[in-house]
Amino acid sequence: MLGNYLKIAFRNFLKHKSYSFINIAGLAIGMAASIVIGVYIFTEISYDKYHEKSERIYRIETFLEFGGNAVNVASTNFPAGPVLKSDYPEVENLVRLRRFFYDTPVSYDETQYVEKNVFYADPSFFDIFSFNMLMGNPKTALEKPYSIVITKAMAGKYFGDEQPIGKVLTLDKDKLYTVTGIVDNVPYNSHFTFNMLCSFESVRDIVGSQMERWMGDFQNFTYILLDDNYDYKKLEVKIPALIEKNIGELLAVSDGKVELFLQPLEKIHLYSNTLNEIIGSGDIKYIYIFSAIAFFILLIACINFLNLTTARSAIRYREVGVKKVYGAKRSQLIFQFLSESLLFSVFAAIIALLIIAQIWPLVHEYSGLEISVLFDNLNWFAGGLIALTLLVGIAAGSYPAFYLSSFHPASIVKGIKTDKTRLNYRKVLVILQFVISITLIGSTLIIINQLNYLQNKKLGFKKDNVVAVPFDHRSATRSVESLKNDLFSHPEVISVTTSSTIPGQGGTRQNVFQPEGFVQKDAPLICAINVDKDFLPTMNIELIAGRNFSDKYSTDPAKSIIINETAVKRFGWKNPLGKKVTEWIGSQPTKTVIGVVKDYHFTPLHYKIAPLIIENETNGENHRTNYFLIRIASTNINESINFIQSVLENKNSPLPFKFFFLDENFNDLYNSEMRFSRIFSYFTSIAIFLACLGLLGLAAYTAEQRTKEIGIRKVLGASIGSVTVMLSKEFIKSVVFANLIAWPVTYFAMNRWLQNFAYRINISWWMFASAGAFALGIALLTVSFQAIRAATANPVESLRYE
Repeated sequence: MLGNYLKIAFRNFLKHKSYSFINIAGLAIGMAASIVIGVYIFTEISYDKYHEKSERIYRIETFLEFGGNAVNVASTNFPAGPVLKSDYPEVENLVRLRRFFYDTPVSYDETQYVEKNVFYADPSFFDIFSFNMLMGNPKTALEKPYSIVITKAMAGKYFGDEQPIGKVLTLDKDKLYTVTGIVDNVPYNSHFTFNMLCSFESVRDIVGSQMERWMGDFQNFTYILLDDNYDYKKLEVKIPALIEKNIGELLAVSDGKVELFLQPLEKIHLYSNTLNEIIGSGDIKYIYIFSAIAFFILLIACINFLNLTTARSAIRYREVGVKKVYGAKRSQLIFQFLSESLLFSVFAAIIALLIIAQIWPLVHEYSGLEISVLFDNLNWFAGGLIALTLLVGIAAGSYPAFYLSSFHPASIVKGIKTDKTRLNYRKVLVILQFVISITLIGSTLIIINQLNYLQNKKLGFKKDNVVAVPFDHRSATRSVESLKNDLFSHPEVISVTTSSTIPGQGGTRQNVFQPEGFVQKDAPLICAINVDKDFLPTMNIELIAGRNFSDKYSTDPAKSIIINETAVKRFGWKNPLGKKVTEWIGSQPTKTVIGVVKDYHFTPLHYKIAPLIIENETNGENHRTNYFLIRIASTNINESINFIQSVLENKNSPLPFKFFFLDENFNDLYNSEMRFSRIFSYFTSIAIFLACLGLLGLAAYTAEQRTKEIGIRKVLGASIGSVTVMLSKEFIKSVVFANLIAWPVTYFAMNRWLQNFAYRINISWWMFASAGAFALGIALLTVSFQAIRAATANPVESLRYE
């Protein structure tokens, strides 16, 4: 019997090729989009779950508050982890990670590169995390100072086919590390990645007694392993007592607050909302958004199938009548129609896979998804694909199956009358399709406008034609001033400065500063950067009071600072010049305010402008400058870059020459939002296309039902235009009604999304009007095509229709 059903299904497929093509194409596109989204979601929720003990691993995060300024960071001080392990038996183990430098020069013989993901790690690293050690002993590989474990990729990069164990790598020009282990490359679904792990004991030679201090250094990523089935919330309750015991008196004097929280390892990637993450994290909100998009695209595709199938019901009902006369049961007919829809779904799934294979390079470019995700989880993927095929087949075919099988032979003889209830049901489905489409169109417009706002907002500094070059002055063979003079010898170089941070990017250090007029307990947590005297003019930052740093004042590096407008307001000073500020932690000297700059965005636009202290300690070990910022003319950029490279080549720094343009780097800060915008736009286009297919199906159904009416109207003199309007006006009403529903939904959703930005656009009425007009225009084109086709048909042929 099943074979007979499939045979009938194939015959119908071949007999009605155009309808079959539209049905399969709609389902295939919908399934392909949903599969891609499904792979993305699966990847995002799988982060860090490959560790055998992942459910027992927690990261310690820190909340700091001083003087009313608060910050949440993903890192901790040195002692927090070890003290937790020693004081609480439920803490089975701990490991600390500490970044070496963002750019670490690494060399072996004549081979030299710059590596970004180099960390210090405790010996317990491999006891807690499940990374596959290919060579070496995971228990002892990180025990001794100046030992190092590198990944398989790094071993090939530096040693080729040589035996890597026992080889010596030179890091940061003068630090010698012996290779004690080779580990497999870090999986893609890890919230942190590394190329090299140096033994944590090596840190002691660098920071000394700082490793025992509770305040002053919060740059360590600390993870603890708890006992099986232990509720981490119980440990969190005990932590305040631990803080009180170790730094309670210090916090009481300053009226500050330090709190430690535990973040489950498996939730870090999607739920972390802290500063100082090792790498950029995901966002659970995007999982919800894309899950909804996948569901709605599938829903639209299934509605299309339903509408196109019911549009052909007048053709199929004779078949149903004949079969019922010959004794066919309703259940058999339902099974037959479901078999047809499942067959369509199978064809669609096959085509969907072919589509995915063709578009995957584009998917990878915009989302970073690797095709290996599918092969690494082949069983899950195959099971999900089968489930999706069955779900789509049954969901798309259920209503037509029950609808067509419900016809009675007697009613077929009399002729089926239009069922207003079912017709209204189909209108509701079309309205639903366009509610989804208009919501997506409106959301896309708002997202694009927000990104344009971020890219074009006045920043308070000029970012065009500025070349940023990472630079380590400690290892330079020549002084910074000498290098700057050499750079100025080129006519294309307009100005040069050095800075500890990149304007607009953040990365400032934070410490507790006590401004004049504040008691110690009210001393706030303030951001600080370190620059030279040419920073303000090079970056076109406006000085609104006082003076800039100058070589005329030998005390500027040690005793002078410049602050921004927000700092003046925060400190409550009417006349800031000459006021004193003391850095509270670290025994820094008191400094005098010599100038005030107009507020500029020294952090990304996700954050509001905060108080800022600008220092001039360009040669201090603790305040080293990290970048040359070089403003050049736009006439001959390539020649200017080549000249800069010749001046700042490796002889001046262990870092191989590299550079980036400040404006391009600024745009890169919003890559995740821009990628989200592009992906959102693509899926919006898919939803619109599928919605138009559904509208085409309902238009075909309506025209088919009113064939005789159209013929009579044309015989009586009706014009093509009047017939087109007659067939189109109901659909236009549906789309207009869909706008009224979609607009408030769009406003609510996008208002929530815009809350991620400290600086945001106002949602304007024209965005909703544009989305509605666009959807209305698309709908009108789609319906008009079918309406004009029906209106131009020969009325004689229409009146012969039975």
